[in-house]
Amino acid sequence: MQSGLSFTAIDFETATANQNSACAIGLVVVERGIIVDEFYSLIQPPQNQYMWQTTRVHGIRPRDTAAAPTFKELFPQIFPLINNRLMVAHNELFDRGVLRKTMSYYNLPYESLGLSEKWECTFRIYQERVSSPHG
Repeated sequence: MQSGLSFTAIDFETATANQNSACAIGLVVVERGIIVDEFYSLIQPPQNQYMWQTTRVHGIRPRDTAAAPTFKELFPQIFPLINNRLMVAHNELFDRGVLRKTMSYYNLPYESLGLSEKWECTFRIYQERVSSPHG
């Protein structure tokens, strides 16, 4: 990736091993290299169920999301931040899967977002730089 690019960075936390169990989302919108918008929200996952293993990773508990909006309720706020955008995630395969599966769970059409098949992956970019002899 080059400086001056426009993109949206996204990060999800999940409540269980199911990719449709988003319990938090963070978004940063960058236009020509400048942060122009940020969004963060807890999300109530399906049935507000959690696995202790995921809670151990991110610290989010059922009591934290008991009154949080569902992904479907948040979607109108999220849509303009990701619609037809270049997407960036630290683990793009995971975050792309969470978005796709969570949208499917709520019968929201993922294809309507106009996103590319693969996103930019900061973990992959980091790995390439570390393994590069000039990194």
